[in-house]
Order: sequence, then structure tokens, then C-alpha cells
Amino acid sequence: GSSDHAVRFWNPSFRFTKGESLVLRGHAGNVRCVDFGPSVSSASTSNTEPARDSIPLEALLLTCSDDKTIKLWSLPKTNFQSSFVGHTNWVRVAKFAKISSACDNHTGGN
Repeated sequence: GSSDHAVRFWNPSFRFTKGESLVLRGHAGNVRCVDFGPSVSSASTSNTEPARDSIPLEALLLTCSDDKTIKLWSLPKTNFQSSFVGHTNWVRVAKFAKISSACDNHTGGN
């Protein structure tokens, strides 16, 4: 996130080239936090986090801002999905919740 109201990604394999590989614009205030959701293609089978050195394929991204909103994006096409409004002050952190299935919490009893 940044104070120019945009979210920028750089491809680490292009260390010596100029320019961003992806820019998301839509907030009207400083962007305070970003959080990658699970990969859409593996959301039902895995809770692994994406590698920090790459933009995950078919992932969801939450961004939050001083404009009092949280926005949901679909990557890698940068499709804006939804804006969550109603906060009365800056939103500094937004995170995807980890949801476990009942099978994940089974303790082995009858």
C-alpha cells in the first residue's frame, strides 16, 4: 500500500527493469494494509499461503485504507469485486479468516 492511494506489485524476477508489474487503483485515501486470500483454484483443498515473492494466480486480495473502506480484488486480472463501507474511521488492518471444516477439528472420539 502507499500514500498515493494505489497498491503496487513488482515482479521480483525483473529486478533490473523499471516499472510495476501490477497496479490497483480505487481507494481515495492512503492504503494501509493488503492481505492475500487463498488461491481460488486451491481454496477448497488447501489453506497454504502464497509465496511472498510472487503474485498468486487466481487469488483474492483485501486492501484497506484511510478512506474508511475495505476493497476486495480478484487477481491477476485486477478485477475489482466489492467495497465494504460503513466504518467511521480509518481502516488499518483487514485479514482473511481461516475457516476450518468440522473434519479438521475432529478429536477422534465416537
